[in-house]
Amino acid sequence: MQTFSDKTPWVSGLTLEHKNKILTNTWLCSDIINTCTDIVQTQFPGISGFQATTLAPRFNENTKSWTQDFGTFQSKKAPCVQIHHTGKSHWVTSLQQTRDTAVHVLDSLNSLHTITASLEIQLAAIYGDKKKSFNVKIPEVQQQSNGNDCGLYALANLMEFCVNQNFNPRLKIDYDEQSMRTHLVSCLEQGYLIEFSKMLDVSSDIDVKVHQRKIECTCLCGKPDLYENMIGCEAKRGRVTCSKWTHQTCAGVSSDWFCDEHRQCI
Repeated sequence: MQTFSDKTPWVSGLTLEHKNKILTNTWLCSDIINTCTDIVQTQFPGISGFQATTLAPRFNENTKSWTQDFGTFQSKKAPCVQIHHTGKSHWVTSLQQTRDTAVHVLDSLNSLHTITASLEIQLAAIYGDKKKSFNVKIPEVQQQSNGNDCGLYALANLMEFCVNQNFNPRLKIDYDEQSMRTHLVSCLEQGYLIEFSKMLDVSSDIDVKVHQRKIECTCLCGKPDLYENMIGCEAKRGRVTCSKWTHQTCAGVSSDWFCDEHRQCI
């Protein structure tokens, strides 16, 4: 297939190189993902989310700490749907329904059903809403057959939720993987995204396993505990102890930290 110049325009700010990338089984870049979610956001104004994936935190290898130089996700109310870059060259979709306090993560390439540190920080920023902890459910959704289709599955799962205004973790959806790329190109050229083709809808009585994880956000800043080293309140007065913890940077000290309640007792 012909290789196109970066500057050759195609649709919605994308170039013919982006189109070539979609059609040649290449990993979808953030330009493509963000353009798609911008379009979908206008189609479904009653659903929140759709934040630019470039707002994800990055890990600074020199300081061994998380940085927000590229911005940060904002808290959103349900119903909400978001595509995330996990920090491991991978796209996933998260969502929260109005009737459900749990957050669902739909991951097309995760046999261990884990959550990366970057994804945990993003989920806390969007769905944490000053909670000390919240549950994340990871249903065993359809898995991609190669290493490059995660962006397509993330978009397909996002569209499925938006169109149906509902998510049933026990309903197994089987997308037609062979048509996903041509379908996406067609949608972008029309300027309107529709559901991806499904080969089969398995009835909801099939037992689809749903794995659960918990994200702890005990620091008052709202970021998850793994964002940075945590230190606990040193209050010890007879039988009195304190269970409050904070990030080291938030405390402003490296040791002997006391929470606001017990600082007055020093």
